[in-house]
Amino acid sequence: MAGTRPQKLVIHPYNVGFGDCFLLSFVYPRMERHILIDFGRTSKPTGHQRSPVGIARDIAERCNGKLHAVVATHRHRDHISGFGSKGAGAIIQSLNPNVVIQPWTEDPKLARDARGKALRRLSRARQVDVAHVQSLRSMQDVANAARDYAKRYKFKFAEPGQGEQLHFLGQNNLKNASAVQRLMKMGTHRKYVHFGSNAGLGRLLPGVTTHVLGPPTLKQSNAIVTQRHSDPDEFWQLQARSHQFWQMQAQANRRASGKSTRLFTPRFIERGDPFSARWLKARMKQQKFTTTLGIVRILDDALNNTSVILMFECAGKYVLFPGDAQIENWEYALNDTEAKKMLDKTDVYKVGHHGSRNATPKSLWDGLKKRKSRRRRGQPLQALLSTKTGFHGEKKNKSEVPRSTLVKALEEETLLVNTEDYAKNELVKSIKIDFS
Repeated sequence: MAGTRPQKLVIHPYNVGFGDCFLLSFVYPRMERHILIDFGRTSKPTGHQRSPVGIARDIAERCNGKLHAVVATHRHRDHISGFGSKGAGAIIQSLNPNVVIQPWTEDPKLARDARGKALRRLSRARQVDVAHVQSLRSMQDVANAARDYAKRYKFKFAEPGQGEQLHFLGQNNLKNASAVQRLMKMGTHRKYVHFGSNAGLGRLLPGVTTHVLGPPTLKQSNAIVTQRHSDPDEFWQLQARSHQFWQMQAQANRRASGKSTRLFTPRFIERGDPFSARWLKARMKQQKFTTTLGIVRILDDALNNTSVILMFECAGKYVLFPGDAQIENWEYALNDTEAKKMLDKTDVYKVGHHGSRNATPKSLWDGLKKRKSRRRRGQPLQALLSTKTGFHGEKKNKSEVPRSTLVKALEEETLLVNTEDYAKNELVKSIKIDFS
């Protein structure tokens, strides 16, 4: 193999708008290795209208027609939609990656419709895994219905910002079937990873150690997370939303609407309502928006918490890519002694979930030794933020993405590269990390 370790890493953060797309190029003395981490968006960037095809062509040019690995951190549209695009997805597939890395929840072996005796023949741990994946897929049927509900009523009965949030979360949490199917066919090998598992990059990246720090399996998570031990499959479900709940919701949707996905279709006739009932009906519809938005937010968190967390280690430097991992995902790594030591040494941090308030835990942030305020010499922490302001969340309830207080801290404490700061029509930058 040419060269025992890379001389440098060049990271290319693409301005895709609200989404993630990063090309990592490990440069050796006589070769290069290229890894694409995510390729998706839910809103175009401000300043240029480069299509997914244009972005895919740029990736192909920069990697000289060959990708060595693709990482799809999780199923959200803003991370994988590019893979499902006919033109862009075909280009990425033609780059023939050696390995495609995804979270364990995407393993097709867990997609089986195990019922009755077939399910009981599996081990208890495997039953839990299957039930969890079934839960996520049933939840996505609900997300589809929520999106259609928001679209149908055109936000007429929603509080300011509610309708847009409901439509965004519903759309972002769809099954994204075309992208998922292409990822299943892409590459020579596929790895479905969890905390501590082999990422499958050892031979492809000589001199680089790739650590998988998340997501934990349900079995792992129960070791340190307070859960109802009789229902370990509820680990990711905030507010104890079990998989049975989501399955019933999806079934009710299908039965009530036939071929449509209008779970919340009203059964009353709007014309001819008594005047005295109109105010009450309007308030009930408003409440329906609020409740539905809360449900879909639970799903959004559940999928974010399936994110792959990767740490690349080379020559004493640590490069962290956590997808959209939130605290329920982070906790396992943050409570593991060796993983925490590694996280504290981070040199490059891809900011989680586009800068949301709950994707950069304080326990992670406080431990980062290379922030400007803690670093006495050498280059301080490099942060990479791919985001778009005003698209997700609400400032009035401190849920806006990116969160203003986090951005301020990043600007003060790190060398921040924010895609929103790119020049007009600037598609990508190049950030170099020296390993010499």
